[in-house]
Amino acid sequence: MGMNENFLLDSWEESKYDDSIEGFRKMIERMDEGTKYIKTQLNRVDVLHVMNNQDEENPGSLRFFRFGPPTEEGCANVHVGGFTQKSLLEKGAEELVTEAKRSNNTIFRLMGKTYFTDYYAFRTLAQILERGKEFLEPRFSRDYAMSIDMHGNTYGTKEVTFVVRKAGDLSKVYAVHSGQYVPVKQAALLEICDKLSEYFGKVKMNWWQINHQFSTAILTFPEKAEEIADFYKLPDKFVPGVRICISDTGRSSLTIEGNWQVAQNSYNRTKKVSKKHAGKNDEKTLVQDLLIEAEQQIFSEFAALPKQLSILLNINVSDPVAAIEETVKKLGMGHEKQLGIKITKKIKEQLIASLNPNLYYTAYDITMMFLSLPSCIYGLKESALEKLERLVSKVPWLDVYAATDNDDDILIVS
Repeated sequence: MGMNENFLLDSWEESKYDDSIEGFRKMIERMDEGTKYIKTQLNRVDVLHVMNNQDEENPGSLRFFRFGPPTEEGCANVHVGGFTQKSLLEKGAEELVTEAKRSNNTIFRLMGKTYFTDYYAFRTLAQILERGKEFLEPRFSRDYAMSIDMHGNTYGTKEVTFVVRKAGDLSKVYAVHSGQYVPVKQAALLEICDKLSEYFGKVKMNWWQINHQFSTAILTFPEKAEEIADFYKLPDKFVPGVRICISDTGRSSLTIEGNWQVAQNSYNRTKKVSKKHAGKNDEKTLVQDLLIEAEQQIFSEFAALPKQLSILLNINVSDPVAAIEETVKKLGMGHEKQLGIKITKKIKEQLIASLNPNLYYTAYDITMMFLSLPSCIYGLKESALEKLERLVSKVPWLDVYAATDNDDDILIVS
């Protein structure tokens, strides 16, 4: 089943919770089916810039400036052109035309074909043309200068790889990589899923999300969780798993990251291994090498967390408030590169307020309060939540507690 025009919009995204791996598989296969990689030289690409003033009587048409090869003086030849309403609407491009007028003002022409562009395609092209952040902003001057660069002596003969997605007769560029880019199909994630089933038995798909920037999924291993529960007898359920990710638009390498599901929907991130889409290795070799590293650095340590928690379960804490404060301090949670002072203050206050003065606490209890934070804190940006998930995974191994003369009691190191 093919994709419709909406698939090509920058905002397109699909995601599901508690889905089957087969549901994820079908969507990944559709992504691969709609993606192709085009190798070309930059000087073979014509740049069109969509005009601000359009023909209001023909909303399906599209007027643009076309930049030709630069003159001897280094200036671009600028021509006025346009696509007719019939030529675009017959292909079903109404939404793409609206998007091009509103935000994505750049269109590429290559070998007689028209390619709309994704906003983030210029993040990768900027690296090739050695441009800064200002290159992301779509405007006439950006496209004018870009055309001169793409047809000039310095960059014109550079080989590049266009990452293109298709829907019917429509095409759109989502990334422009160097000629050394090694295409890795989204199906690499499916191969990882299949291999994980061989390692851990049943694999549960907790969540997946696919858009033009990333394809990612959280997988857990319930049979491994049962082994842990039977052996360590911990009060709470801990389910090991991984977060897998791929991006063919330059936003991420092929990645496997260790992941623990704690309590209900709280996730803690552990070690991460990744492989870049470059070099001489093919897709199959990249996946094999990645799984070997994951086995050495992630899977081999699945027993470490429950073992450490079983130790903390037997440590009594005399001052839980001090334990929370010391843990926050040792995590460096308030650092500006982490969560910052304001968010950290709220988290610390929330943790202290949740303490019951009539209860005794163990180091395990304090640790669980931190491990459960990702599902208890609302309103965080995605980047901040990711930092929190990584931070709290360190808590079980922090040197926070010190024994007193009484082996049954523990004081907080101040």
